[in-house]
Amino acid sequence: MKILTTSELKDHIETLYERMRPVAAAEGIFIDLIVKFNDEPEKMWPGSFCYSDGKHYYYGSVGDFGAITSEKFDDLFDPAYRIFKNQTFKIGIKYLGKYLATNEKPQDTRRIVFPKEVELLRLIGEEYAQRREKEIEEILKKAPYRD
Repeated sequence: MKILTTSELKDHIETLYERMRPVAAAEGIFIDLIVKFNDEPEKMWPGSFCYSDGKHYYYGSVGDFGAITSEKFDDLFDPAYRIFKNQTFKIGIKYLGKYLATNEKPQDTRRIVFPKEVELLRLIGEEYAQRREKEIEEILKKAPYRD
């Protein structure tokens, strides 16, 4: 399997992410990608980064005090999923804020956020939505809805 360059990786992620823009923008909840595509994470302080070294993909973050955490992947799906999951969670929280401004608060706000995350991931690609649905199922087994 060919490993994309960092530039190709950025283009790939941005192209997929644009699939959900019309829906999220129409709802007033779209957020631009916050991940930076740069193979020098020490210069990304603080924030999330993603890059390719030609052999593997890396996704991680630089904390407020310069601590770098990073994961290495052989497959493009995994770092892409982490980027999209992070983005759709942030958008889900923004959606929750708009929801709460006009609706009664549910006892467990995850009932609002989780479906929005899955909806947006489905627009990017069915495989992303399916992975998140499995994660949500596991979360709810350990910590069921509280209402």
